[in-house]
Amino acid sequence: APTGFGGVATAVDKINWSWTDNAGNETGYRVKTSTGGVMATLGVDTTFWIESGLTTNTSYQRYVEAYNANGTSSSTAVTKYTLATVPGAITVGTVNENSVQISWGDTNPSGTYYSVEASTGNNVTYSVIQAGNYVASVVHSGLNANTTYYYKVRAQNGDVIWTTYNAERSTHTLAAVPGTISVTNISTGSVVISFTDTNSAGTRYSVEYSSGVNTNYIELYGGNYVASV
Repeated sequence: APTGFGGVATAVDKINWSWTDNAGNETGYRVKTSTGGVMATLGVDTTFWIESGLTTNTSYQRYVEAYNANGTSSSTAVTKYTLATVPGAITVGTVNENSVQISWGDTNPSGTYYSVEASTGNNVTYSVIQAGNYVASVVHSGLNANTTYYYKVRAQNGDVIWTTYNAERSTHTLAAVPGTISVTNISTGSVVISFTDTNSAGTRYSVEYSSGVNTNYIELYGGNYVASV
């Protein structure tokens, strides 16, 4: 009987079935389904067959038999999954100062496992923020204001084989609203104002004032955070 029967998924729609040819008098080989349906009839000394036209991330059970005029001898049956499809492009949804919403295109069957990963500051060190079956969107929360975050997603098939990642996508959280203004050192010609800084270093601020009515404002200071103006 053929031995060492196994399969290797080579694409989202292909599995390469292979075996060891132990027969010396076979007429040929037949690759069959779990119910005995013939998928391929092959010649003498054949040791592999590539099955194509399959469905993404779907299990297929096959076995191979050697046959001649006297009968058949079969291998054990093996089940293999085709590869999952690489997740589609990432779309950035609602963004505020401490959270980012992302989604991605899903072309895999129900039950496909995904890993959503994020990096901050640099796009080298990633951590998993969501792992499991497909969801319409993921909200990454607890973030820092005015900070760049990078995202990528990969999928896993039923044999625990990962796809490559989809194209990396980055976005910037919003800056936090400045804290309450304090007015000190009031004199006839000047005042000193300050405000609480809750944003990351490098955030640009615009300090503005209006005289008489609070409708027409003029920028007094524009630039990185300073303790007072």
